[in-house]
Amino acid sequence: MIYRLNISNKEYLKEDILKYALDNGMIDADNVLYNIELMKRSEILKQHNYKIWQASDKKWKTYVLDTTRSNNRRLITATTEKIVEDKIVSDYKMRNDKSLTFTSVYKQWLNYAHGSGDITQGTVDRYNVDYNRFFKNTKFAESNITRFSEGDIIRFVKSIVNGRPEGDKIGNTCYSNIKSLIRGTFLYAKTEKELPCVAITHILQDIKISKKQFKKKLIRDSEQVFNEDEVDLLSDYILNNYKSTKELGVLFTLLTGLRIGELSTLKCKDREGFKLYIQRTEIREKDKGGHLVIKVRDYPKTEESMNGVELSNAAIYIFELITEFNSTNGINSEWLFHHGNKFGRIKSRTFDKTIRSLCKEVEIPVRSMHKLRKTYGSFLFSSGVEDKIIQSQLRHRNITTSHKYYDFSVRNSENKRNQLNKVKLTSIEQHRVG
Repeated sequence: MIYRLNISNKEYLKEDILKYALDNGMIDADNVLYNIELMKRSEILKQHNYKIWQASDKKWKTYVLDTTRSNNRRLITATTEKIVEDKIVSDYKMRNDKSLTFTSVYKQWLNYAHGSGDITQGTVDRYNVDYNRFFKNTKFAESNITRFSEGDIIRFVKSIVNGRPEGDKIGNTCYSNIKSLIRGTFLYAKTEKELPCVAITHILQDIKISKKQFKKKLIRDSEQVFNEDEVDLLSDYILNNYKSTKELGVLFTLLTGLRIGELSTLKCKDREGFKLYIQRTEIREKDKGGHLVIKVRDYPKTEESMNGVELSNAAIYIFELITEFNSTNGINSEWLFHHGNKFGRIKSRTFDKTIRSLCKEVEIPVRSMHKLRKTYGSFLFSSGVEDKIIQSQLRHRNITTSHKYYDFSVRNSENKRNQLNKVKLTSIEQHRVG
């Protein structure tokens, strides 16, 4: 077959000639690619900044860049000079591989962690919000993950937090999420992809940022917990006016400190005598279409929850009221809290609506279900319960968490004053009486 080259259009002349040569076997495509690789290899080796030498042990050696080392370099050895050069080229390609940018590895980690069940879709969504806000389109996000030094990471994290205007400062929770996102990405790169990355955990632990750089959120104890008067009002009202297990569920939370997702997924069989075993929780996540889906996850939020909680006499009484109500009203379900109709299991948000409605009924400040859990922990502390028991009941890994987030004043003003007036600091009281 004879090809006629169209040379009237010079713009396509080279393309036509190349096609003609390939189609007629004048050029070996594999050979062309091989020669291109040789050219790339030659350029890479020219850019190599360290000398290649043969040591006294007859092995060939050189250094390559490695930001995980204190001197930013790593010694490589081989039996031949060619193998050393191969390692140099391989290392160069890895450090310039666009599929190894922080962004690409971050996305790979999310897919891996979600697919293996390490994180929920809700956590994925939260990480993506933070990624889009703080990482997207930054130099950090587009840099190769193997090139980061300890200083690069510290400077980037500080740049997110420091110097933000007062109205745009981030809080501690947001800061913790940012560090978790970075930690997860780097650990995945190091352990799953076996890339030479910096040891991220100690770097994030060592970052020091002034508290002044974070958003200040002043919250009174009265906003965190129900005080003893409010607890009495709420309890009496529920016991005298409950029309479903929704209200009793609120009271049961007050007496056990259950998380709302644990409460809504309790089954009748979860109680064994004085013990309640926490075996599942409710989660919310978006499906592929972006729609919110409510699911039951067959394991609790923390491993500590698997040990369950001890039930007080009051908690057992409320549990039995719940089962009695279900039996009387013909609600036959494995779920402890069930509507008894087509709506099925009572969901978390229903309990949250219920507590808010009850607060309005008894004319006390409106608070969420989570504040009942904090109230439970605070009553345990103020009643002198042993720390180990409190930690076990709240199912925390350590008592520090219990003290930090669940130890608030629940006494009313009169009780506080009575206790303070028992403390005799000076003789002022005698002068006042005299």
